[in-house]
Amino acid sequence: MVNSASVKVMKDVAVQYDSESVEPDDSLDQQLVEAEARVMKLRQRKNGRALISRLPVEILIQIFSYHPASDRHPHVRHRAPPPWLTVTHVCQRWRNAAISCPFLWVDIISTNIRWAEEMLKRSRDVPIHITVDDGGNTQRPCEVGTAHLLFSKIYRAQSLVMTCVHEIFACMPVLFEAEGAPLLQELFLTNFHPSDSLDLVARSLFNGRTPNLQLLSLYRCRILWSSPLLQSDLIYLSISHILPDHRPHMQQVLEVLKRFTRLECLQLDEALPIHISSPNDSIITLLSVERLALTHLRFFSLCARSALDILDLTAHLLIPTSALFQLICEEFELYTPEIDSGDVMLAALASHLCAARDTTASGGIGDQDPWALVRSVHVRDIPAARSWSLFAGTGGPTGEDGRDASPPNPAEEQAHVLSLHLRWRSHPTGARAATSFIERAVRLPPLARARTLLVESDLFEQGSMWRAAFARAHHVEALFAGGGKTAAGAAQMLREAGQQEQLEAEERDAGVYAVIARLLPSSFAFERPAGKLPRSLFPRLRRLAIANADFGGPDSGLFDSLHTGLSARMVNEGGAIAQLAIWRCDVRQEQVDTLGELVEESKGNGWLVNATSQDEVDVGNGDDILLPGQDQIPPLLPEESSEPDESEVE
Repeated sequence: MVNSASVKVMKDVAVQYDSESVEPDDSLDQQLVEAEARVMKLRQRKNGRALISRLPVEILIQIFSYHPASDRHPHVRHRAPPPWLTVTHVCQRWRNAAISCPFLWVDIISTNIRWAEEMLKRSRDVPIHITVDDGGNTQRPCEVGTAHLLFSKIYRAQSLVMTCVHEIFACMPVLFEAEGAPLLQELFLTNFHPSDSLDLVARSLFNGRTPNLQLLSLYRCRILWSSPLLQSDLIYLSISHILPDHRPHMQQVLEVLKRFTRLECLQLDEALPIHISSPNDSIITLLSVERLALTHLRFFSLCARSALDILDLTAHLLIPTSALFQLICEEFELYTPEIDSGDVMLAALASHLCAARDTTASGGIGDQDPWALVRSVHVRDIPAARSWSLFAGTGGPTGEDGRDASPPNPAEEQAHVLSLHLRWRSHPTGARAATSFIERAVRLPPLARARTLLVESDLFEQGSMWRAAFARAHHVEALFAGGGKTAAGAAQMLREAGQQEQLEAEERDAGVYAVIARLLPSSFAFERPAGKLPRSLFPRLRRLAIANADFGGPDSGLFDSLHTGLSARMVNEGGAIAQLAIWRCDVRQEQVDTLGELVEESKGNGWLVNATSQDEVDVGNGDDILLPGQDQIPPLLPEESSEPDESEVE
């Protein structure tokens, strides 16, 4: 039974939800609309007073140009949305400014046909950049319809970067039928089709009309060196993986290169003319030909299976000493009855390092040493590439006296001026050949004067190999030994200092120079240094770094050998080591302290340096040790995937 008090409460509640109380009030809505409009005007007036709102449209466009819309790197996964999506959706003023500037829309996005159409329209008549890729490694490959659309506008293209696997092959007739590409400056064609080569011989691309072409890169494309594409004054030329039947003769290559008076980059990867030996051929005759000087070249790279193919071209060219000179021999163990690859590769290297140069022709001083910048030599194994590598660099940071100030470290190498890779199939045979090659190569004058030696190679796991290869490395002041076997060989080399038979060492050294003399013509010849070999290897050595080695292994003996070697350096003609660095090694603190007593000055825990450094670094449990003044760099994080929706284009 409901009492009177309950009825009263229910009536009060009912009053609160009376229908008259919830009906919309037109006057209140009108007041809200007017208030919001006034707030909007006030905000616009406030924004108008901001400094960025006072910038002229020309400056806004200049700022926008630093991040234009671009799809030139479609192989990158999880890329951020195009910058123009943000620029055109901030405010009406920014949107109008961006849309009115055609230069912001020239990097045409090929992964979306609506975007491509809109960007072609907004870019107006400005030269455009086209990148198309139908490879499986892209996040969203180019569609056939988009490729057809873009290829039909090739007369506007300033650059074309094309990676084709399947579908884009069907669009090639559009390019072959084009009357020309008068604005084209960059052409990069990469063919990853599993069976077919991109044939540029049967039909001429762009009808042979590319008057402004400067950069040309072709990968697995069938092309003749008489092609109109090679008639322009190129500054960049890269041709890779050409079938042997389609490769040119050497004379034709030289005639084409002679026309490239501004060429700065030349890269030929398995595209060299195949050298055909004659009975009268020898290394000396190959090195005695007339040479073509490519005076503006900054990068030179040759890759071939046969060392003779490499020598045949390097002997005909004269590359500036400031250029990066790179040779890659794919089958280093390939021998002929008379000549092995080691001799041929040494001759190819000497054709660059030992050739006479007129330094006055380039504005230099007549008696200036063109190889003065070579200050470091780096020997390294690259197991993943099945190769041994030899690098020459310009050295690391220097102190006030012009000498290297910090411990030797491969990570601090400056730009290389020489890069040599010898790839192998049979390790024992190739190892012997590589050791013999390095033994002779490091005696060539520019490399023999290097002050820093970095070795990361199991070829030098014995002290005898160090002494044989680097007997003439008298200028070395800093030595880096990376890897357990390399470090063990270096320690053994120090331990056996002064124990080698002097007569035997002299005879072996003379034999190496005799082999070099037999291989090179008189124009490349250099004399064996006068004076006897010092009893201690590296008589000027002052800084030593050991990395990635185990000091505590029961069979390693690394600590004992290094301790004995450092002790021997204190009493022999080489003198004590001034600086010792131990990186990423399994080493105990008491071992570090014991070794520290054998260097001139030491400081820190696991990081032994001279008194000029005030940094103290802890080894911990074998983690990486940062160099003095080097900050820790956080790992790069992948960008979040944020593909914009098609509806964003307006």
